[in-house]
Amino acid sequence: MLPLSINTGMQILPIYLYQNNLDVILDLDPTVQGVNQVMYQRDLKVQKGIKNKIRVAFKNSDQKRLPISSTATYVFSMFDSISQRLLIQKQITVLDDTTTAQTNVDQTATSNVLTFDDTSSISVGQTVTGFGIPANTVVTGISSGTVTLNNYSVSPISSSTVLTINTLDLRGVGQLTLTESDTIELDKSSYTYSIKYQDPTDGTYLPAYANTYYGMNVGSKPLNMNKNPVYGKRVIDIRENIIKKNPDLQKLVRETPGM
Repeated sequence: MLPLSINTGMQILPIYLYQNNLDVILDLDPTVQGVNQVMYQRDLKVQKGIKNKIRVAFKNSDQKRLPISSTATYVFSMFDSISQRLLIQKQITVLDDTTTAQTNVDQTATSNVLTFDDTSSISVGQTVTGFGIPANTVVTGISSGTVTLNNYSVSPISSSTVLTINTLDLRGVGQLTLTESDTIELDKSSYTYSIKYQDPTDGTYLPAYANTYYGMNVGSKPLNMNKNPVYGKRVIDIRENIIKKNPDLQKLVRETPGM
């Protein structure tokens, strides 16, 4: 009789957790003169019937992350790509913990200890930048109004010096959370979306992101001039007062296919 051999080894199924990321270009940085256009933005994939957490990175036109305020309002909107009906609208939670702190004691010599009136918004591991602070400086300790750094100051820092403190990985980052109920009724399909920013001065909304080329996707419905009289009048004015009065432009229109 042959011996019976039983393999009791357990099968292993590898599971990979990945972060769903989305880059959003904000033209709110006055220091950037040119525009480095995004040539490709991957599709944003959302799983139906489960909680989806999407990290949103806000960048300037130079592709560098912009600090965003925790009091700012950014709203994600998702639309049916055919009817353009609004399906989901959710506020994005700002994760950026960027803050500024003002020193209240003069350093008599270079030191790795700073003193502030309030350290409640400062955490160990955050990056510190500003006058007199060398590169790659982080907070290593906090106690009773004082902050200890991993590096000594380049030169003595005087009181009232304003320093920027944040978690580098969270700079310019927000999080969009879609719950199970947000997606459970959606069909398996492709949808369009946009992100808008609320202007704090008057409460109105400004477009922050529409698609890779900053254009609003209108699907199968073109812009209706009858419902948008300002645009309609402008187009008519161009036709009547510019094109029709310029023979060269008329010739160009006639000879251009599709015009």
